[in-house]
Amino acid sequence: MQSIYVEIASLEDSELVNTVKDISEQCSGKYNITVGIYLVSSDDFLREIAPKLKDIENVLWYIKHDPVTINTLGITKGRKSALAMYNDQDYILQIDAHTKFEKDWDEKIVSYYKEALEITKKPKTILTAWLGAYSYKPERYVVNAKPNYPMFTLPDFDRPYSEEMMSRISTMTWHFADQLEVEDKYAPLSLYCGNFMFGSGELARDLYESFNEDLIFVEEELLTSIELKHKGYSFVFPNFELPLTHSYDSRGHGLGGERAYLEMYLDPDILYDSMESNLQRFYENKKNQIKINNYAKYAGLEYEEGKLINKNTFYIPDKW
Repeated sequence: MQSIYVEIASLEDSELVNTVKDISEQCSGKYNITVGIYLVSSDDFLREIAPKLKDIENVLWYIKHDPVTINTLGITKGRKSALAMYNDQDYILQIDAHTKFEKDWDEKIVSYYKEALEITKKPKTILTAWLGAYSYKPERYVVNAKPNYPMFTLPDFDRPYSEEMMSRISTMTWHFADQLEVEDKYAPLSLYCGNFMFGSGELARDLYESFNEDLIFVEEELLTSIELKHKGYSFVFPNFELPLTHSYDSRGHGLGGERAYLEMYLDPDILYDSMESNLQRFYENKKNQIKINNYAKYAGLEYEEGKLINKNTFYIPDKW
């Protein structure tokens, strides 16, 4: 029987237990599934969810817990710590802790991945997208199962995060999610999306090498995309409804969900300055120049004065 490793990095998140339950209860039973969770939270939160996690059957799960400190915060620290529990499974699925799964999700995702491999003709292929939405409250239900297309945007476009954060880092190349206006079932894209990525076991090893633990939040997807493209990966967007969706706040709160955010623990000035300095260090490192230039050509970006700049309102790469 083949196997899938599900990687989750989480701060305190009210949906974490529901997500792991879904992984177990909605799987087809045709794959051995292991869930690796890296949790940064208070001891009280861990004590609250531990009994609920212990009741979950049908999947193996492991959890590594650290208290909230300056040394444990950061998205790539979390993702890399969760990846450290990978144990040679055939496939890897990276998700956020607030994800809803539908019946036979594992069988369906593997079949989609195999279809993508047939199209790209490249073993280093990744399925990735900005997942569609589900409501977490008052009950969990799917709002829209069709994923959105991750892409770069110009500075005056709407952005998916808080106005304060995005205005403070307006000099950074970033992306927003929009419906893809093409009919192709699978389409190439420039950017891997952290809340959904599926690939072979080799991806787990390459990701572990690619994740820079200094990366805090918004800069992670861009810089990791550059590294993965340098390693030869093809990013494939599934342009149809998926059996996974991502949390949607039914109250309309900008950040969404009953969960913790970096802004709760880090002074905003430190958070924003760290993200900008991480980008600048990457751009200025001479070892990264070939990677950056090649990625810019692929993604329709300009690399000017030591900075990636987007000049397109909408861009889909013409190759894998």
